Amino acid sequence: MKTIKIIVDRLKEMIDQSGIQYLEDHAYEIYQLFLNEKLVDDTDARILLICLLSADYKMLCQGGNDKAALSNRLQQSCGLRKKVSDRMADVFLTLFNEENVTVWSQNKLAGLKQFCRREWLFTWEALNVWPIQNVQVDSTGTATARVRIIDAAKVEEMNRDILKTNPVVSAEQLFEIYQQQLVEEIDLDFDDYCDADDYYPPVAEDYGVHFSDLIECFCEKHGMELIEYDYEGETSNFY
Repeated sequence: MKTIKIIVDRLKEMIDQSGIQYLEDHAYEIYQLFLNEKLVDDTDARILLICLLSADYKMLCQGGNDKAALSNRLQQSCGLRKKVSDRMADVFLTLFNEENVTVWSQNKLAGLKQFCRREWLFTWEALNVWPIQNVQVDSTGTATARVRIIDAAKVEEMNRDILKTNPVVSAEQLFEIYQQQLVEEIDLDFDDYCDADDYYPPVAEDYGVHFSDLIECFCEKHGMELIEYDYEGETSNFY
């Protein structure tokens, strides 16, 4: 019973954070984690691995609670003896009890809904070094942009694959995805701007116009509205 509780508690933590599909998609990583943390012995870890890969436990997601049926499927799919399959059936029946399944169902897409209700603040900063002969000029830029979601359907559609894999992804995790995308776009554009001329140094103070156009296009593409933004640039002397 102690082993069953250890397995159930750890798997529940994973589903709470990453959704049910995580168990099947990351079965080998879970197996390694159980071994590395010495949560179970080698034999139990291998049994858990093949059961996660079979994904027979998904029959319980629809409200089923037939231990005999699940045990029989585990015997057929995983080649387990009845005593072992019964024990693993107990693991999954405990994990997918009515309370847990209800909570997971309620939390499905909750992060997406929260993301679409809140305002978000993007931040960016960068340094570009413009060299010429034996001297150089440093250009720095910092910016913020506050946005809100105005097209939740577009946000859901553009994140369809992420939500399919992890329907309980948090609002903060979704924001970090957009933050990373935006930073990568601005970094490339800022470098292109600063390196555009081989003979005249860039003027980082004037990049704000480019930033404004870029953030507006980003918002339009991703179903967002730009509330306000701020940009500051600074260009050093030759040194």
